[in-house]
Amino acid sequence: MIDWAQLIVTFLGILLGSGLIQFFITRKDNKDKEITQIQKELNQEINKKEKKYEQHYSEQKEEIEDLKDVIERLSQSDLEQSKYMKYVGDEIMGLAHDKLVRLTDKYQDRGAITLKELATLKAIYQPYHEGLGGNGDGQAGYEYCIKLPVVSEEQAKKLDAENCNMSTAC
Repeated sequence: MIDWAQLIVTFLGILLGSGLIQFFITRKDNKDKEITQIQKELNQEINKKEKKYEQHYSEQKEEIEDLKDVIERLSQSDLEQSKYMKYVGDEIMGLAHDKLVRLTDKYQDRGAITLKELATLKAIYQPYHEGLGGNGDGQAGYEYCIKLPVVSEEQAKKLDAENCNMSTAC
């Protein structure tokens, strides 16, 4: 005789067991699909980032090349400007030397110097000597003139007039 209770329990066990097994199989399949979808999305993001990086790198490379070109042009320009500045410096040195020699000759002939003339002489000599490296006649005349006696403007005019009367080069 058939034990209906046992048969029903067995049948229910089979149904429930297969359903439970089916549940876990379906659940695993859904997890696999989720993982596959996440991997796909990550790969897409990685590809986007790589493209963005490549574009950025390409732009940076172009900018670096542009900067190299600018630096090269500036270097050439600096050489030309350096040569020009040397000539300007030489010209200024010549003019300062000429001015120092003319002034120091005048003050030596007079035998005296005013306070204004002394200040002017120092203002010309300092950049000539310290900035441009001048020496020689300019330095010798300067060192002589700063030791001359200081006189008033009026006294300097009188001495200049006396020197002019004695000389033909006034």
